[in-house]
Amino acid sequence: MFNGNLGIKPNMQTESANRKGAGMLLDKTVSVGAVVAEQFRAAEVFNFYGIDFCCAGERTLEEAASEHQIELDVLLNALSNVLENEAGQGGVGLLDFKAWSLELLVDYVIKYHHRRIREVGPKTLVLLEKVCEVHGEDHPELHDVRRLYESSLNELTLHLQKEERILFPFIYQIAQAYEAQTPMPHAPFGTVENPINMMMHEHDQEGERMRQISELTGKYRVPENACNSYRQVMRELHAFETHLHEHIHIENNIIFPRAIHLEKGGRL
Repeated sequence: MFNGNLGIKPNMQTESANRKGAGMLLDKTVSVGAVVAEQFRAAEVFNFYGIDFCCAGERTLEEAASEHQIELDVLLNALSNVLENEAGQGGVGLLDFKAWSLELLVDYVIKYHHRRIREVGPKTLVLLEKVCEVHGEDHPELHDVRRLYESSLNELTLHLQKEERILFPFIYQIAQAYEAQTPMPHAPFGTVENPINMMMHEHDQEGERMRQISELTGKYRVPENACNSYRQVMRELHAFETHLHEHIHIENNIIFPRAIHLEKGGRL
């Protein structure tokens, strides 16, 4: 787990703004999303510095560093160290999403992330309501957290349905046409980019809701006198955000660009 310890001073300037991590050339022009798509372990660095790699993955490393007031060389060194360490360990324990087929990626999103939201989300909401009843007077921010989380679950329910009923079936068709070397399917909505743009907009909304929840809870900080239910719900909310980031990252930075590329006649 990345803990921010790089063995260098925060303002130290190194000789070059380019680094190499796990075979990937890191420089200021590479997008945040591309780095995580290449190696998901890089998400640890971005999470440490509070950099959004899923909904705002199109930003370059230079833009992200500037926005968060981080020395670019410090960010590049952190990424390089994490990626090189991961390469040295052979990538054990991490899924190489970039190497997966388009169909497998969609299967994973539906069968793991969509299922998890539907199964875990409502249980966490029930626990959150219980914690609000007991601790809401001393911690009134919990009521805002509950409202935001409930809204997120309601919106995500509709979002998942749109993906599973409209967008993903068409992406399956694109993948199958590419594999069979047959003409690309005709999209009733014009092009796959149209529903993708809508899904990405909704991703931004849910990412913002979770950002507000994180801010309200002090990044899921637990009061010293908190009961077990309070501690558990903070763990559940934190895990929900972590899984949502991976979920959105896979779609925004891997599935969607690949589907658009193939529909336009591109090759993998």
